[in-house]
Amino acid sequence: MKQDYLRFPLHLIVHPFDGYWDLKYENRGRLGVAYVVLALVVMAMILQRQYAGFLVNYNDPRTLSASTS
Repeated sequence: MKQDYLRFPLHLIVHPFDGYWDLKYENRGRLGVAYVVLALVVMAMILQRQYAGFLVNYNDPRTLSASTS
């Protein structure tokens, strides 16, 4: 049962119409899993902005901080 909550985001990506129907009318999915995915996306965006190479990173490294983006 717990593994189903972790596999539901993949089902939502692969089958969007069926997945959103399940999300809305069958109450599948968990808010905690959504928060974890959101936190991972935010962390990936911070790391991408902070540690991109100097050829493709147009941000001034003196003004970047890991706590703000």
